[in-house]
Amino acid sequence: MRWRARTIVQLHRALQASRPQLKRDPLGSAASRYPMYEFSRRALLELLFGCAILTACAAKVAWRLNPSPIMSPGSHVPAVHMPDTMNAGSADTVVAWTGGGGCTRMAPARITQDDLHVTIQLFDSVLVRQPDDYVCPAVRWDHRNTIAVRFSRPGVALVRVIGSDTIDHTVVVR
Repeated sequence: MRWRARTIVQLHRALQASRPQLKRDPLGSAASRYPMYEFSRRALLELLFGCAILTACAAKVAWRLNPSPIMSPGSHVPAVHMPDTMNAGSADTVVAWTGGGGCTRMAPARITQDDLHVTIQLFDSVLVRQPDDYVCPAVRWDHRNTIAVRFSRPGVALVRVIGSDTIDHTVVVR
């Protein structure tokens, strides 16, 4: 005898039912069963709408990276400070002071290192386009940039700090 897959269709019970089949939730609606999902859907729509508004507003404001002005915060503090000698394999700190204010924001420094040569580029983000109702604070600020520098081998190293000016400093690595 050959094997056949069995198909079970229960139509006879549905035809014999004496009362109508009730819905799953006769006392409440489907929306009230899952209020958490409805809330998160609404919150997502509000978030997307808010992002669209911010994107439209941000298109009116434009920023550009400019080299930072390297300047001392006072007569007793050097604009760039680093040790004259360093130990190979151990990190030491280079401190460079920059200044700004108004529609200027601090931006992260770019650091490149090649054997015994380190270049530190300091940048500010400067406002170049703004709407009429945009206000910049008239506050001058000094920013202390601290950069960790490490040389792997002994020798005479060059640390170059680049902003609106370029300052070179020679370091003896032992």
